[in-house]
Amino acid sequence: MFATTWIFTIVTIVVVTGASLALVFFILRGFHKAAKEEQRILQTGTPAQGQIVAVNQTGTYVNNQPQVHIVVMVYPSGGQPYQAQMTKIVSLFEIAQYQIGSQVQVYFDPQDPSKIAIATQAQMMAANPGMMPPMQGGPPMGGGYPPGGGGYPPQGGGNPPQGWGGPPPA
Repeated sequence: MFATTWIFTIVTIVVVTGASLALVFFILRGFHKAAKEEQRILQTGTPAQGQIVAVNQTGTYVNNQPQVHIVVMVYPSGGQPYQAQMTKIVSLFEIAQYQIGSQVQVYFDPQDPSKIAIATQAQMMAANPGMMPPMQGGPPMGGGYPPGGGGYPPQGGGNPPQGWGGPPPA
C-alpha cells in the first residue's frame, strides 16, 4: 500500500511538471513567433506615419517587461487612414515611446494592412546609422556648457571636457 502511494505521487509530479513545461514552451514559442512576424514586417513592410490612440497592459510580463496592447491610427501615404492594433513586449527603457498621442513610424504588411509593427528609435537608428535621434525638447536656457551657464568653462580659460560635442581639439 505504501509503495503504491509513492508511485502514484511520483507519477503525479512527473505529469504535472511535464504539463507545466509544455505550457511554458508553447507560450514562449508564441512570443518568438510574434517577434519574428514583427521583424518581418519591419524589414519588408510599407512605411507609414502613425499615432497611438490607445495603450493597455495585458497583465503579462516577460523578464519583467510588460506586454501591451497598442491601437494605432495608421496614415498610409496616398491611402485612407485606418486603425490597427498589435500586442508587443515593451522594454521599460522604451515605454515612454508608447504613450497615447505619440507619433510613431509604422510599417504594415501590404497583403494584410491590419498587421503592423512600430519601429522604435533604436531600430530606426540601426537602419539609418547617420540619422540623429529626435530632440526631446529645446536647448538648455543660457546655452553652452554647463546648462544654464554662459559657456565652458564658467570662469574662462581651460579646455572643454571630453565628449562635450564641440569641435575636435587641434
